[in-house]
Amino acid sequence: MLQGESKQILELQSENTFDVLGKLDPTRYNRRQAWLVVAIFAGCILAGSLILIPILIAMILGSLLKFVTRSISPYNAYRQMEWKALILIGYILSLGTTMQ
Repeated sequence: MLQGESKQILELQSENTFDVLGKLDPTRYNRRQAWLVVAIFAGCILAGSLILIPILIAMILGSLLKFVTRSISPYNAYRQMEWKALILIGYILSLGTTMQ
């Protein structure tokens, strides 16, 4: 990880000193809603681990609760989705089914 001004990072990249793989989004997050999101996540983990409901259902309900409380918009959720990881999980699940 490297932190610095954009000009300096571009200089280092042009000199082939570093390879920039990605950049952080400079948007600020709402700290008030951060506590709400952490509470929703902790509630989902507790509900799933105490066997009240299956963990998958708990996480889906947590995601819906984040939309209802407007902690995240559907557009931002879609934009921040890591599609390569989702495709990899799909491949691994199908490979496991095939091997079984």
